[in-house]
Amino acid sequence: MPISIGCLFNRFFAISLLFLLIQQLIVASSTYWISELARNVALGDAFFYNLVCFIASLFVVYIPAFFRKQLLMQIKP
Repeated sequence: MPISIGCLFNRFFAISLLFLLIQQLIVASSTYWISELARNVALGDAFFYNLVCFIASLFVVYIPAFFRKQLLMQIKP
């Protein structure tokens, strides 16, 4: 019995893909924040804002990961 590719692209897949995209954007932002933090420290500028944003991005990344995991657990048979 052939499996239709259309059954893979459903609402759960789209939502899971959205959470994955959000998670990857947060990871990419942490790279930006740490590079700005290094630049500010090297120049002797104020760096507290970049430090807070970097640390926040390390924790916030788990929020979409949690919801994605919950969604994947819902679609298991």
